[in-house]
Amino acid sequence: MGFIYSYTLQYQTHRNMKPKYLLLTLTILLLQHINAQEYNPTAVEGAHWVIQFDEMATIQPVDGLWEYFASGDTIVNALTYKKILKRDLVVTQNGPPFEAEEEYELFGLIRDDTLNKKVYAINLQENYNYCPVNEEYLLFDFSLNVGDTISLCIHPDFFDFVIQNITTSTILGFTTQVFEGEESLYEGMGSNYGLFEDMFAPFKKNSRYVYSTFLYYYCRETPCNLFVSTEYHFETKSPKIFPNPFSYSTT
Repeated sequence: MGFIYSYTLQYQTHRNMKPKYLLLTLTILLLQHINAQEYNPTAVEGAHWVIQFDEMATIQPVDGLWEYFASGDTIVNALTYKKILKRDLVVTQNGPPFEAEEEYELFGLIRDDTLNKKVYAINLQENYNYCPVNEEYLLFDFSLNVGDTISLCIHPDFFDFVIQNITTSTILGFTTQVFEGEESLYEGMGSNYGLFEDMFAPFKKNSRYVYSTFLYYYCRETPCNLFVSTEYHFETKSPKIFPNPFSYSTT
């Protein structure tokens, strides 16, 4: 009887624990799914970035305006990138709607590594920053934790950029994760300086900025109300990249 009772008790205990293990497993999978869904991708079809250029010596706050527009996909080295078009906008101090000054040109490519929460880019035009041209580089890293030091080519290593706080905030109408330090990174959007722009503004001797760029306006779909016309008449061709696949650099 003792053996039968012991076996029955073990069987009942094992049977009662099954739902608990199943519930725990489902909870872990659900949390992993939620965590994966929390990431806001940057390479979103139809997204627009309006960048403000401010030359501090002038009275007006806006001395230049340009726009990036995510439209269409292309494949490089078996990886899918979103094509980023660029055009200059007519300078205005009044805000949107903005008027185009020229046609779109293909500027670069970006892609999300969603699993690792990173954004990679290929610049196809010289951008006067510290990032390479015609080769892939890490544009943004949203896997960082508080206390981590950022290491990106758009942030020159003149001074450290340590993540001091990570919050959920609404930036330019878009709610996302904000990585705060001396500067700010916006998951899914870019930085407070723009999309491809250097996260650094040169100083004069009197500690005043010489010039700086800012992420001025942003919308995550097309059409949006930032522009005079919602009709987009442009023609782009898939970039001819060689060698393809490439290992370190491409043309």
